[in-house]
Amino acid sequence: GNESAISTVKATTGQEQSRDSIPPSIPTNLIAQAGSNSVQLSWTASTDNRAVQGYVVLQDGKIIDTILAPATTKFVSGLKALTAYTFEVYAFDVAGNKSGKAENTITTLSEVNTGEAGLVASYPFDDNANDATPYANHGAIGGNPTFVVHTGLGGKAIKFDGDKDSVVVKNAVQLISDYTTLSFWIRVDGQNIADAEAYVIDFGHWNQRMKVSLPQHLRIVLTTNSKNAQFTNAISDMDSGDGNELVKGTWWYITMVHDGSNDIIYVNGIETKRKPATGTLNSTARPLVFGNNPIEGGQYFNGALDNVKIYNKALTAAEVKKLFTSGTTPTDDQSAALLTMVKGLYPNPAINSLTVKHAFSNKEDVLVRVFDQLGRQVDAIHFAKNNIPVGYFTLNVSKYSQGTYFINFVQDGKSLGALKFDKL
Repeated sequence: GNESAISTVKATTGQEQSRDSIPPSIPTNLIAQAGSNSVQLSWTASTDNRAVQGYVVLQDGKIIDTILAPATTKFVSGLKALTAYTFEVYAFDVAGNKSGKAENTITTLSEVNTGEAGLVASYPFDDNANDATPYANHGAIGGNPTFVVHTGLGGKAIKFDGDKDSVVVKNAVQLISDYTTLSFWIRVDGQNIADAEAYVIDFGHWNQRMKVSLPQHLRIVLTTNSKNAQFTNAISDMDSGDGNELVKGTWWYITMVHDGSNDIIYVNGIETKRKPATGTLNSTARPLVFGNNPIEGGQYFNGALDNVKIYNKALTAAEVKKLFTSGTTPTDDQSAALLTMVKGLYPNPAINSLTVKHAFSNKEDVLVRVFDQLGRQVDAIHFAKNNIPVGYFTLNVSKYSQGTYFINFVQDGKSLGALKFDKL
């Protein structure tokens, strides 16, 4: 085991006998998918007589990033809503040759209010795989999963049998963000001993963006792929920690956060593990998939999922706790503006109708949304300018199931928060 001292030699390679002067081909099929404050770019890879080293991305004529091959996507955030932007992409090789530019001009969309700050997707799995937010990024069901009653919580959940069941959601710009929070209810029913792990959620896989998997030890794992000052693909892999095994047959509430500094896992609202993971999450052109490994195939999940939510921000510990206890993050907050505009809810508890006493004027556009404890929208009333009744209006709650609800107020596109009421 004794080791000698190190012998070192420095060498410089010579020039190639024939210098490469051929540029890569121009990137093709430059697609710009717009959200309200972001754009997801993707393109078909260039070719080169030797090798493409990477791509340069420009926004309105200014370089915003360099993407190393083989990646062919770029997520651009921090944009203004309803604004036109021009994006260009060109390829370069090791010798420094540059291709021509691909170009696309696109206008960002108007902002969308989903009732929760940062919520970009919500899958309640009540007899379908539809997205409950206005973005409507619905999933396509593969195989033959079933929908079962979520005992103790109410509603339905999707049940995967571990044999070719899955849900596939097409890639959408709303689903991609630099930072994120995933939350979901999960129940493990069985394991395939031939697989080292089962895939619960995959979005871009471990080699592009992120995945959630369940190894044989039953400590759920978060894997993220980020870009930071040192690495373009910084991969973090972390399980929920000893003592946090997902016992079979039991429902668990999992929240996973990437905040740019750490990856964090919460089990039933309590932090169980964190790991340094600096940087912003990489984008992907791949779909969002529940229940299996969409890249290599197989590794099917045997169990149930319910109320999967995706946020475009990192929730705080307090927000995660609230999410676990109430099923939503901001809907029971009361801002000063809300208390100024909404004077009360009568009667509370309500049986057939709920009267809202308010101070909104006819000059304001007011959207009223009702959410249940799981954060699912169950009702909405839109009062356009000059249409809101003076002083008060009445909401018909007779069709609601018994329980607790949150009535959220959006004034001229800005959420003021919400007030809680009970339905008898």
